[in-house]
Amino acid sequence: MHADVIDARAFGQDIRRLQSYGFWEAADDAPGLWEHQQAAIGTVVAYLNGDKAIPERPEQIEAALLKLPTGTGKSGIVAVLVRCLPDVRRVLVLTPRTALTKQLIADIRHRFWKHMGYEVDATALFTGDAQTMGTALDDVYVEQLLPSGARQIVHNLGGEDVDRAILVGTHHALGAIRKAAFDPDAPGSDACQAMLAEIRDNFDLVIVDEGHYEPAVSWSRGVREFNLPTLLLSATPYRNDYKSFRVRGRYLFNFPHAQAIERKIIRPAEVILPAVEPEGDRQAAVIQFVEILHQELSDRLAAARNWFRDGTQPKVMVRGDDLDTLYMLQSEIDRVFETQSLVIHDRARRTPQNQNRFTSVASAQHNRADATFWIHQYKLMEGIDDPAFVAVGIFDLMGNARQLVQQIGRATRHSKGDARFRQTGWVLGSPANASRIHTAWERYKGYEDYAARKTEHIVSNEVTLPDRLLEYMAEYQYISGEFRGRFEFEQPLAAVDIQLPQSAAVLKTIDPLPNIQVFGSVIEEAIMDKDRFKITPVDGMPGNALGFSYYAWRNSPYLIDRFFSEWKLGIFVAVQQGEFVFMHDTEGLVVDMAGLKLKRAGRSLMEKAFPKDGEDNASRLSRMSFSSLDMSQHSIRGMAMRTRSFADVFTDLLDPSLVPSTAAGFVDGSARYVGFGRSRLRDASERYVPIAEYVGWTAEVAAELSDNGRSRSPVFDRYASVVEDVTTEDAQPVSILIDPSLDDMRDDDVGGAAFVLHEDVNYFDLCSDVDEANGNFTIEIDDQEIQCSVEFVEETGKYRIESDELNARFPAQERDDRRQGQTLVQRLNQRQSFRVLTSRQGVIYSEGNFYEPRVRWQLEDGSTPILDYVLASPSLDQVNSEKGENHFAPNRSIWHQQSIFGVFSATCEGQRAADGIPDDELTAAIEALPIWLCDDDGQEVADFIGLDPDNKKMVLVHAKVGSQGPNGRGFNVGGLQVVGRQALASLGFISLGRPSPVWTAERWQSEVQANATTLAGRNRMFRHPAGLDAEDVNELLISACRNPSFDKEIWIVGAKMTHRQVLEDGLAQEQLQNRLRQFLMHWDAMQTSCARANAKLKFFCSD
Repeated sequence: MHADVIDARAFGQDIRRLQSYGFWEAADDAPGLWEHQQAAIGTVVAYLNGDKAIPERPEQIEAALLKLPTGTGKSGIVAVLVRCLPDVRRVLVLTPRTALTKQLIADIRHRFWKHMGYEVDATALFTGDAQTMGTALDDVYVEQLLPSGARQIVHNLGGEDVDRAILVGTHHALGAIRKAAFDPDAPGSDACQAMLAEIRDNFDLVIVDEGHYEPAVSWSRGVREFNLPTLLLSATPYRNDYKSFRVRGRYLFNFPHAQAIERKIIRPAEVILPAVEPEGDRQAAVIQFVEILHQELSDRLAAARNWFRDGTQPKVMVRGDDLDTLYMLQSEIDRVFETQSLVIHDRARRTPQNQNRFTSVASAQHNRADATFWIHQYKLMEGIDDPAFVAVGIFDLMGNARQLVQQIGRATRHSKGDARFRQTGWVLGSPANASRIHTAWERYKGYEDYAARKTEHIVSNEVTLPDRLLEYMAEYQYISGEFRGRFEFEQPLAAVDIQLPQSAAVLKTIDPLPNIQVFGSVIEEAIMDKDRFKITPVDGMPGNALGFSYYAWRNSPYLIDRFFSEWKLGIFVAVQQGEFVFMHDTEGLVVDMAGLKLKRAGRSLMEKAFPKDGEDNASRLSRMSFSSLDMSQHSIRGMAMRTRSFADVFTDLLDPSLVPSTAAGFVDGSARYVGFGRSRLRDASERYVPIAEYVGWTAEVAAELSDNGRSRSPVFDRYASVVEDVTTEDAQPVSILIDPSLDDMRDDDVGGAAFVLHEDVNYFDLCSDVDEANGNFTIEIDDQEIQCSVEFVEETGKYRIESDELNARFPAQERDDRRQGQTLVQRLNQRQSFRVLTSRQGVIYSEGNFYEPRVRWQLEDGSTPILDYVLASPSLDQVNSEKGENHFAPNRSIWHQQSIFGVFSATCEGQRAADGIPDDELTAAIEALPIWLCDDDGQEVADFIGLDPDNKKMVLVHAKVGSQGPNGRGFNVGGLQVVGRQALASLGFISLGRPSPVWTAERWQSEVQANATTLAGRNRMFRHPAGLDAEDVNELLISACRNPSFDKEIWIVGAKMTHRQVLEDGLAQEQLQNRLRQFLMHWDAMQTSCARANAKLKFFCSD
């Protein structure tokens, strides 16, 4: 606080007025204000009588901050400020929750004055004359701020008999009033407009209680727009809190935590560390935790009774992370302590057996004020000012350390009891969390000690550190070949001082935009919501542009428990060019596009940034990155490629199903980059340009993109296109393929991905048709049908799956970070890990977008290149088992005919014709290789390995007997996925060229193990040239594996998975069946993956 900016005369008059009240000083054992309350009120008086203009933005008013620990009388400070200052006649008080609002109203009207020793008439408004009070405490109009009461409140405020007025409400209520006021069609809009005008024009002060409550920035806009003197009160004001309300540090009061303990206003907190190892199971952990509470608290609670004069019984708060946990804690506490604890939670429901469950604190206090244990998730974090709470049990940690401090503060309010007994607030954590609680609390006390020594740094360290550093810098320096003046931190930055790269997000307006300046306050708020400070408009911007400068902060990412502040100067610029808005933020865009009624420029529009190459537009695409529409387990998810010109190069077989993510190249000799996902465009003809040139560059780009005669590069025609005009009717699901990503889900939720991690879980097919009437579909896992449903959510443009059965089948696991893991369905929905075939012909939804693959499986001449390596093999028609162990011993001929292993054995041994196995593509391919080894046994690289050393060829075979389902669908997508994962896994083996460590001569001489059955007499060497023994064959195999010049092939031998003729017939249809499209997409992707590993993929199936 700086005395030179305060009106000393007015300050003195206000302080003398306050001192004239009898409650100001305690006397003759009569209650009065604590010393720190007097000092805090004095800070506010100084603020009200001081200069409040922010230097770099003098039209804005700085706010004041009072920092006091929980339980040190903030409510009393508010009551005195709103009722006793002569020039503060009308006040708006804001709180984060309704319970706090009602509590403050009670304090202002009667409760605080009762604490001061005055006789109060129940809940009636307390007033007092000069004889009683020392100075009269006047009548005042106190009302809860509610949107529904806006009209009546405005009427009452205009009454001649209303001099003083105090409105107390939540930020949500103020937000609702603002929303209605800005919507002329909303009910009561005129009354809400009048309410805002009344506050803005006639109120003297805004008080924000619990100002740290999240999300401060989003709801503080209403307070800032009043631009009235504002006071922020908080027990834990850290880093970003003050900037939401323009606290700059000139008017700041801090009551140190240690001092509050020393004066016996609050209790010290003691964290009790249990000496046991944590239980893993959640139910067992609850039992263990409650036993710890019983051991540690029984004697302590008995001793705490001495802290109270009126027989008050000590109470305990217990916190858990979800409602189920709260119920478990309640049941166990009731059993162990032989008591009736209560639960408070928004979704708590009473039962005939348990009436001690409440949805609000007020209800619990009204019905069960006698309860010893109060169990909650968030309801008891703040606003409970009852010294009877002497302990806190924390089973699950909160989301951050500040919430922990607030929770502990509920047990540290000092009570008026026998002074001989030392009071302590006890904190008990579960064994898994106790040490973390102890560490966090010790660091909090360290922070409090520092704040006590250097109070001004609570705010100034963040806001003014760059300015303070600049003060020590030279006024002029010679840098980069120029004499440069220092950045003027006391003045707004001018547009002529700024240069930017030619880079912007290209946006389009949804509704006509009269002037971009209307975005100013919303953009400033969005910037403020991040670690960005001192946000200041840029002076001298062109009329169609606006800009802000700010200081961007981050902590060094290389530190664990310590911090090192890193600061940067940030610049935000927005330029309007007709229907386009170009935005650039040097530290990353944080603006809510939807809130501004903007949308990112569509892909088809952004593709015009690279026009068709010609005389007028020299254009060349040289670098591109892609995402793939295929979501099969081992498919290529994305790729990046670089070449001289994509127009001259055929890049990949997967092109028709690839979606370009980024593109880079040259336009008219200048480098250009386009990011389609975020509609970002960057030109590099000049690295940085002045603002005037930057605005000119946006005009040129806008002209290019809006030019109807400009065609995009034909290179883009190769790839799948995003469909941007999908209606709700178009988006209705016809078929769905649930395809959770193994790599993505494993890191986040092992339990959620269990059915893809464990091969012994047999899922038949995760592809299913969707009932158009209700969105229901059925998938089959382990011969169990699981009912699911899917719907398109118009508001988000995404799909939502629901399935209690799927969640029950694969329950979520608890994670290592104190949180309950997401359910499988939640994970699927969050990642949109499924593909949906929509009712709109040719449109596919995958991972959050609608696409139209440019798939050409059948050419105009009728040929089907997609089936070139799908080979009809009648030898598989009779096959019904992969290994056929049940037929091997009883009937070798049936084994040959009805199992894949048997077909290989008969063909290799020359018994094919004798056993009636037809000569076909598969048997001819087997006969063409002189060496065949069976590698199957759980450690295999493949089921079979074929070698031709002379022609340098190696084949890995993966066998699968699928099921076409009870209705004979003809192509089993799930079966192809399963064997496809195995086949594509071979690519890693091929690319590494490392022999398997289990390959030995002894292995090939051993008998084949078919599941649990040993095929007696059938060793693993199915075929080998005469004169070669097992050692020779093993050496040939190892040599072939290591030799990169060998041709590699992967065969999928799939019986009862599909028929080639069915595939041909399906492709000949005018409209492809949904499941056929799914099948061919998987096959196409697997072919491409193998081709990229220099391996040929073949699929042998029934005729």
